[in-house]
Amino acid sequence: MSKYYTDPTTGQRVEIKKTHKFRNFIILPVGGLLALILVIAVASNGGGGDTTTPAPGPVAVQPANPAAPAPDSNQPLNLAFGQQHTWSGGETILISEPQSYTEDNPYLGPPEGKRYVALDVTVRNDGTDEYNVMGTKLTVQHNGRVAQQNYMAGDALPDVELPPGGSTTFTSVYEIGTDPGELQVSVQPSAFAADTAYFTGQF
Repeated sequence: MSKYYTDPTTGQRVEIKKTHKFRNFIILPVGGLLALILVIAVASNGGGGDTTTPAPGPVAVQPANPAAPAPDSNQPLNLAFGQQHTWSGGETILISEPQSYTEDNPYLGPPEGKRYVALDVTVRNDGTDEYNVMGTKLTVQHNGRVAQQNYMAGDALPDVELPPGGSTTFTSVYEIGTDPGELQVSVQPSAFAADTAYFTGQF
């Protein structure tokens, strides 16, 4: 049954359209659905509170290439005659090629089955402190036997104080066998040096 109302301006009866109710019927459910979606979204976000993602804990980083271990400072240093070695304190020592040594005085010649060998030793101070050459330690072996120094020939170990950059050379003479073989000279700048240099060759 249609319903009417009187238009106050015209005084005419106007039928009430039912489209308003239909529109309200559509709008209300849609509005409720939107409200429900909003409530669910708020709930899923923890009530709209400010959320902070915890920072990740520290991660141990492994080096891609671990440093190699430092070499043992007591490893032997094998050198040839004519080469040189510098120690950590700056002491640099060179042993020249061995030379045969002949004594001018026949009464001071080597014993039977022996001969003399002469070695020129050059000491240079490449460090920053003074260095006394008297601290140099030399040991000579020939064919595995310790050679005796001939103190009557050559030079005595010099008691020389070398300033930085200074150098000196002296000659040491040793008594060895007549058979050719390996001659080895071990050198240290002092008795407390960590490294020993070995100069080796055939003589």
